[in-house]
Amino acid sequence: MGKGKKRPGSLKNHLADDDKQNSIDKSQDSSDEISMDDEGEEEIPDDVEKINVDFEFFDPKEVDFHGLKALLGHYLDGEPFELSDFADAIIAQKTVGTVLKTGEDEDPIGVVTALNVGRYSGLKPLQQLFEYLKQKASEHGLADQYAKAWEAKGTALLVTERLINAPPELGPPLMQALFDEISWATEDEPTQELRDSFSLSRYLIFTRVYVDPSGPQDGAATSNARSKKLKPAGPTTVYIRPEDEFFQQQAEWSFSYRIESKQVGKDELQPWRLVMLVEAGAVPRALEGLNAAISGMASSGGGQL
Repeated sequence: MGKGKKRPGSLKNHLADDDKQNSIDKSQDSSDEISMDDEGEEEIPDDVEKINVDFEFFDPKEVDFHGLKALLGHYLDGEPFELSDFADAIIAQKTVGTVLKTGEDEDPIGVVTALNVGRYSGLKPLQQLFEYLKQKASEHGLADQYAKAWEAKGTALLVTERLINAPPELGPPLMQALFDEISWATEDEPTQELRDSFSLSRYLIFTRVYVDPSGPQDGAATSNARSKKLKPAGPTTVYIRPEDEFFQQQAEWSFSYRIESKQVGKDELQPWRLVMLVEAGAVPRALEGLNAAISGMASSGGGQL
């Protein structure tokens, strides 16, 4: 289907600009607007200047190349990675994929797409990612399951990245746009080979989370407007993007590991990576949970996910 996307519905948010803090302010008369600071607290100093920003969805284009490279610059956390080829692949796949911007001429502040790993098996960055994650999976006793999933027909790498202070309300429309496009592509692509390449059976998700070493120890779930803190056991996992929590709930398997290249204080949020496999049939349940959580957050004034 032809796209030329714009944002679905009103996704206006007030971005606070206090020496480039990139905070988000909540207006009392709009459920589409939220409040947070860089630590996830729902307060902003009175002297912060607010500017109105519309988030818009667009097809990836060649003009986005450098912006995507900047956005995905730490995708493999300093490991060897052909980032230019990765950005080119995202841009070339115009049927499925969305970049998030504040205007058509602005740099991307988010991207979501799905790359069939079989179709792109010869692409150097995917080969590098496969080897890197294979090593990590082996450390968690999941090397066989990981390799089997990667090599199976119909497996896609779900690529999702956006600025850390992007509002959680963006999650549902971005995810819905992605899976709608995948469905459309199975019917609308010009060749059977391309249509088949979007008949996806499972999604490998490689995403960022944080671990709060001082989180609750009683299994309670706590959250802020930017991320969900869920405590199953041990330190608290902080989901930067709300959809990741619901994908993990539906995952066939998952594992996580700390990013050792980023040193932080022992009591500070620890940067981790989360890897999971979600079967296509489980995606609707994940999206249902995500939509319910975001709707609940909006109806309660933005305080909970």
